Amino acid sequence: MSCSSQRAHVVPWSDIERFEAGHLLVVVRQPELGGPIGVWAVQAANLARMTGRRSQADDVADELNALLRVARANGGKAG
Repeated sequence: MSCSSQRAHVVPWSDIERFEAGHLLVVVRQPELGGPIGVWAVQAANLARMTGRRSQADDVADELNALLRVARANGGKAG
């Protein structure tokens, strides 16, 4: 997984398979387009992970997956 704080990635909605929340928020690209990208701006709290609770990263992943579904339904536009 690419996790460089000094590298910017621009990933079109059409290249994204899904978003996942782990230790970091992860942008999972279509397999043929490259590997996953870790997003440092959204990190799961260790306490949430250790206790099996949802974290802010889970909420952000859910919201981004909802926007991804809208983008797919609207020809690549999420809004």
